[in-house]
Amino acid sequence: MKRISLLALAAIVGFSPVLTASAQTNRLTAAGPDLVPIASRIEHGAVSVRNTGPAASGPSLARLTCNRVGGGSCAEEVPGMRAYIDPAYPNSAVIQIPAIEPGHVHTHYLTFWDDLVWNPGTYNLLLEVDAASVVAETNEGNNFGGYPYVVP
Repeated sequence: MKRISLLALAAIVGFSPVLTASAQTNRLTAAGPDLVPIASRIEHGAVSVRNTGPAASGPSLARLTCNRVGGGSCAEEVPGMRAYIDPAYPNSAVIQIPAIEPGHVHTHYLTFWDDLVWNPGTYNLLLEVDAASVVAETNEGNNFGGYPYVVP
């Protein structure tokens, strides 16, 4: 039986994958999307996700969580937050992210952000992209971004 290489097979079926070698497993993997949070924008109520990979991503979820430095609670719940509650992700705001083309950024503005009342203090805001792990990314290790939100 004649052996056929992965690249030859890809050419036969009309697919031109970009292949990279994985240093840990020595396997070839097709390059795909890479979703990365832009955490600093959350200060303005914007959840931004950049696709730094060479392929489009599918739809996904982003998750925003808050912890107050030194203990205590974050801003109290306001009515607009209810649209972002998902029981699968307790104590988080969950944002639907559409497919993102390579090199593009999707930004969603939280409708409730301007209604929040924050007590003075420092808050750690953590933004996780592809929270449900539904996008096969080239780098799964860069899906978290943190931002220190300081209220004087």
